[in-house]
Amino acid sequence: MAGVQGLKVCALHNIINLYFSFTQLKLLFLYKTKKEIYLEQKRRTDRQAHRNSENPCRRTTTDQQNLSQRMTAPR
Repeated sequence: MAGVQGLKVCALHNIINLYFSFTQLKLLFLYKTKKEIYLEQKRRTDRQAHRNSENPCRRTTTDQQNLSQRMTAPR
């Protein structure tokens, strides 16, 4: 009888350990997913900032149009 009760306790401990292991894995997965999302957003903003700083003198289309109008305007 004691052997059967020991098996029941052992099985209960195994179930509890599996549950907590699964919970820890789920939390770790959520943490990694959030971290990956954060890093991807950071990469995008860094890329955009790099593009903007590559050529700070880059003219917009309206600047180019104004410049071409001034160059072709009669003096």
